[in-house]
Amino acid sequence: MAPKDINLLEQSMIEQMQGVMTCDSPNEHIEKWDGNITYFTPGKENVTINVGPKQLLLRGCKLRNTEYCIGCAVYTGPESKIMMNAKKPPTKISNM
Repeated sequence: MAPKDINLLEQSMIEQMQGVMTCDSPNEHIEKWDGNITYFTPGKENVTINVGPKQLLLRGCKLRNTEYCIGCAVYTGPESKIMMNAKKPPTKISNM
């Protein structure tokens, strides 16, 4: 779900948005995530938006009934929360 502050902006403003995102370091806690998006508006003050777990889409999730989506990748590869929670498959040993 998009933050309420971003829902108030027009699509053209979101597409041209420039800013900085700061968030927690990669960790295995799926339920916990906190970050801030600070974007720059010409001639105005910088705007900071708080984001949390409701704004995080985990690896492997699918969006349906959605016309379009604008986002940014935060954690990728082995640093993603799902990969950090993945357990190694058990070793299979036959009984003979």
